[in-house]
Amino acid sequence: MLDTSAAKEVSTYEPPVVEESGAGDISLGRRLLDVKTLVSFAIAFGLLYLLFRNVQIDLAATWQTIKRANLFFYFIGFALYYSGFLLRGWRWQRMLDNAHNGTDDGQRRGSAFHLGQIVYLSWFFNCLVPAKLGDVVRAYMLRRDLNVRFLKAMGTILAERLLDLGVLLVLLSAAALVSLHQVLPDDLARALELGFVLVAVGVLGLLALHRLDDVVQRLLPERFRERYSRFYEGILRSFHSLPFILPLTVLIWLTEAGRLAFVTWSLGLRIDNNPVTEALMLMFIALAAAALTALPVTPGGLGLVEALMVKAFSWGAAASGVAIANELAWSIAILDRSISYGSIVIVGFIVYFLNQRRQRR
Repeated sequence: MLDTSAAKEVSTYEPPVVEESGAGDISLGRRLLDVKTLVSFAIAFGLLYLLFRNVQIDLAATWQTIKRANLFFYFIGFALYYSGFLLRGWRWQRMLDNAHNGTDDGQRRGSAFHLGQIVYLSWFFNCLVPAKLGDVVRAYMLRRDLNVRFLKAMGTILAERLLDLGVLLVLLSAAALVSLHQVLPDDLARALELGFVLVAVGVLGLLALHRLDDVVQRLLPERFRERYSRFYEGILRSFHSLPFILPLTVLIWLTEAGRLAFVTWSLGLRIDNNPVTEALMLMFIALAAAALTALPVTPGGLGLVEALMVKAFSWGAAASGVAIANELAWSIAILDRSISYGSIVIVGFIVYFLNQRRQRR
């Protein structure tokens, strides 16, 4: 049960997904019926409708292609993807330990599995509601389950997001340059440039926060200093074990690439004769799709990600000289999203209701 002190602590926030009463304090039903959520789903399905209407796609042939998928390869991709949540839980555990740093604020240490479950539920919310509200849910669940202060939790989440974005952009750029033979489409080049600018701004912001900490502490009204200190600890101390969390972050993104690779191979497609180039090309497509889910336009990037994946396969085909039919590209996109979106929604409902039931006991 989320106590009222947690709500007072974050009075400057107004998380619409958390209620002060009721077990679990996460109102999924209310969020699903929210106008913004309904509009975002309308946009997503509108995008999918336009894609299917304006692109020459044989739906019957696409379905026949999907039915021929090698289920063994498909489930390897599924397992790789879900192992990423355990790795994310392990990484978050270390970042929280860094932020805690011996202070006695009643925080309890969660297992990597428990923290991975919280991350998974935040992704579940992000697949159903717009604006990345799953991150707010994640901080509240941590406060509820492990008594970690909301602002400290949000600090670790923002630090994790910055780390993820930086590693993602480096891997994405390297994979794109090699697999596309150093010929980047203009839209992709501009998107990468913008991403690196955002990372640079984030790093400069952290450096400024560190340098100006004493000044900020003096300027802030006394009643806000403790809250600021919690956020400061969360976002800056999280990086103390960078030699551990950085390689782990790379491994996490490789699970995303591995998922798409095995889904692609399950349909018998070899996108390049060179296995290294093929692996990098599939990594580029998977990471580009993952980056697009960060845009708070549609829940989980629904509609946007599928279109990007099909377009990226056409870029890869042009670079490698391998012909890829629209039906095959769409089959891969649909199968891949059945894991990265469909399974999150289906399994997420089960995990969510089990979690709510446990909180009511």
